[in-house]
Amino acid sequence: GRMGDDVRSDAMWFDRSTRTPLMIGEFERYSGLEKDLSPKVQSLVLAHHRWGASDALLVLAYWTTGLASLPNHAALRALVTNGFLVTGRGQIEGIARPRLVFLQFIMAMGKDGCLRLDQIIQRGVP
Repeated sequence: GRMGDDVRSDAMWFDRSTRTPLMIGEFERYSGLEKDLSPKVQSLVLAHHRWGASDALLVLAYWTTGLASLPNHAALRALVTNGFLVTGRGQIEGIARPRLVFLQFIMAMGKDGCLRLDQIIQRGVP
C-alpha cells in the first residue's frame, strides 16, 4: 500500500470546494510519558503524507488533569521535521515546513466528580 493508508486521524477538517484537508488533529491524554504522545505525532505525519496535505494545520491536543509536567515539545516537533522509522515500512520522511500546533487541554474536577475543560493553552511555540 501507500504511505499512511492505514492512518485513522482523530479529527480532520476539509475545504468543501477542493476536498483537501485544512486541519489534521490528534487528541490524547497525557500523564507525563513522552511515549504516549509520539504515536499521535507519527499519525499526524502519516496522515499529512497520505492526503498530500502540504498546507494543512497539524494539531496535537493533549489533555491533562490540572497542570502537569510538559512533554518535550522539541523532541515531538523533531519527529515531524526529521521523520521516523516504522517497522515493516522503513523510513517515513519528515515534513519540511510543518504547520504544527500543540494544545494542552487542562481538565478540572467538578463538584459532581466529572472532569471539565478548564483551560486551553498553546504550548511548544518555536
